[in-house]
Amino acid sequence: MSSAPATEAGAALRAASWLIVWLVRGVRLVLFVGILSLLVAAILLLGYCVLQTWQVVAAVLAPDADMPTSRDLILGSVKLVDLVLLATVLQIVAMGLYSLFIDASVPLPGWLKIDSIADLKRELATVVIVVLAVVFLEEVVTWGSERDMLRLGIGVGAVIAGLSLFLALKGNKAAN
Repeated sequence: MSSAPATEAGAALRAASWLIVWLVRGVRLVLFVGILSLLVAAILLLGYCVLQTWQVVAAVLAPDADMPTSRDLILGSVKLVDLVLLATVLQIVAMGLYSLFIDASVPLPGWLKIDSIADLKRELATVVIVVLAVVFLEEVVTWGSERDMLRLGIGVGAVIAGLSLFLALKGNKAAN
């Protein structure tokens, strides 16, 4: 008779184990949907960049249209770079999450070796620094006297300094 409670406990343990496995698989599926969403957003952004590029080329080559100024071309180019960088961030996060949670054997470029969430954070922080620099450059190109560029520069500089410190401290911990 003492084996009946042990059998019941074993059955309950197997049921709980099955439930945990089912939940983990469900979370992985939801994460996969999120990863797919990031990739779709990146592709849409890159497609939008292609359309914007063609519009600029058409404006420059159109015989009867007003020629865009060099400032307009510079600003348009900086905005395109900003969008491509944003698409890159989305791709990096998607590929990193995929390699961490779905399939670790997925071939990634050597510079994008992701072994942990900390690695993904470092990659993201590095790209965010570049995106902030591009956004600030865009603001400088379109700067008007009505905006306070000093405050914006200090704010962007503080975020870049904080992220750089984060990267430096994480790099020291990884080296030790």
